[in-house]
Amino acid sequence: MKLIIQTQIYENYGTRWKPKGGTTYQILNVPKNIDLEALVHCAVGIEVDNDIAREEVIDWYPESDDYITDSEQCQIDFEGKVIFPDPRMEYSELVEFTQ
Repeated sequence: MKLIIQTQIYENYGTRWKPKGGTTYQILNVPKNIDLEALVHCAVGIEVDNDIAREEVIDWYPESDDYITDSEQCQIDFEGKVIFPDPRMEYSELVEFTQ
């Protein structure tokens, strides 16, 4: 199973924070019966918060191993292959890093 995490990026314009797109992350080889919400909170490095920019999780959901994200499907449709893959993390590396 994959865990898909979607984020929103904001840039600081002095008097306000302006939304600037986001990123779709894929956590691969997630075992079944895992607390997915806890795993989202362990995804170190996804969320950023400083004086210049913020990136925060806005959605997450499980998908099958063969799931293709919208951005990668668009590349396949128009380019015939994925040129810019979404960022990926292996579940085992993520768990090892957070322990």
